Formats: sequence, C-alpha cells, structure tokens
Amino acid sequence: MYKVYDLALKVLEEKPIYTDMANSTKVAEFINAAIQPQTFAEERMYIIALSTKGDVIGYIEHSKGTLNSSLVDVAGIFKFALLCNANSIILTHNHPSGSTTPSQEDIEVTRRVKDAGDLLSVPLLDHIITTPSGDYDSIRSNSTIW
Repeated sequence: MYKVYDLALKVLEEKPIYTDMANSTKVAEFINAAIQPQTFAEERMYIIALSTKGDVIGYIEHSKGTLNSSLVDVAGIFKFALLCNANSIILTHNHPSGSTTPSQEDIEVTRRVKDAGDLLSVPLLDHIITTPSGDYDSIRSNSTIW
C-alpha cells in the first residue's frame, strides 16, 4: 500500500517526459520505451496516469500474471490514479503470444474500468495491448465500449 503512495509522490515531483498523449501511436511509443513490455514472458498490466494536458505524470505495474492472464483490481487502479491526481488514465498490458487481438476478458475489464472511471470523473482514455515484437492495438479504436 505505501509503495504505491511513495511512487506516486516521487513521480509527481519529476517533470513529465512524455507529453500530449493524444493518440495510440504516441502511447505505444511511450509504452515500448519506458515500460518495455517486449521483455516480459508473462502478462503484465500497467496504469498510466495523465495530467489535464495529457502528459504522463506517473505509471505503475498494476499486476503480473501468467502466460495468458493477469488479475485486475479496479479499486487499485483508481487508488493509484487518485494519488497521482490524474485527470485521466490509460491501461496497457502485453500479450506474450504475439497477438494484439483483445480477448473477451480484456474487453470486459476495459468496460468495468471505463465505467468506474466515468463515475469517479477520471476517464479511461484507452487500453493498449502490446506484443513482444512491438506491435500494438487500441481497444478503444476497435470496440463499441466508447
């Protein structure tokens, strides 16, 4: 619990490196450079917190799963977002299999997080799936959730 709090405070003290995350291409560039999901042998989910200008103000590994699944705690996602004073968030997770196609579970998790974000006024802007080869896909651009 305190680890997230300490990380949030540390990140807030730093000047944003990645700014204006307005499209999935910029988000994927950030993910591949900062998080480096191509090095993971298992699924990992990250939360990216954004300022009102769309700058990255923090990110954290939310969960580390297995070869083809990862647990998601919606309350934990927004705990981090609120501690960062995030205006909005983006989720990302990797598919070690190399497929960017979201599973039904991916879509359901995205829907739950989006609904919670709408209630808390911290909108989920996108959920990006990455692969070891650096490919990515945006659930927002390929779903009827939004």
